[in-house]
Amino acid sequence: LQSLYLLLAVFIDIVKLTDHGSKESKLFKKLEAIKTYFFSSLVFPTGLLVCAFFWSIFNINRELIYPQDFDSVVPVWVNHSMHSAIVALPFIEILFQKEVSSFKSAIKGMTIFTILYNTTYFLTYYQSSRWLYKVFYIFNWPERVAFVVGIYLVSALILWLGVIIQKRIINKKYQ
Repeated sequence: LQSLYLLLAVFIDIVKLTDHGSKESKLFKKLEAIKTYFFSSLVFPTGLLVCAFFWSIFNINRELIYPQDFDSVVPVWVNHSMHSAIVALPFIEILFQKEVSSFKSAIKGMTIFTILYNTTYFLTYYQSSRWLYKVFYIFNWPERVAFVVGIYLVSALILWLGVIIQKRIINKKYQ
């Protein structure tokens, strides 16, 4: 998600260099609105969620989320870039936002993304009889559902906090 967001931001910067990039142009306004929505509804909450859940589970029992055998194949810096550094971009980017999506609008996008992600995740299990995350092996079905719902609720909380933080920063910058 962050890679897509960065590509979108670069594309917007390229558009700014063209005639279509004036702040009054419809294309520019539409791209900026998409970028703002994408950040508020997906990039910020999922970045923080991935970091929080990964390191929480890692510190409880790393074999459930990132087996020690991976260390011989995947360098430590790659693990940290996937699960730690992803928090840096949202916190830096939040300082530069000029607009913020409403919580109601952003939660809709996050909910659709969550449904699609979980559908793909569970279909992968259905087709292969293997969980992508070992933590799901220790749960029974009610616990798996509760875990997924819990992750969604934490995501919604992070999204809500992100919208509040963005509004406060934007209000201070543009008063």
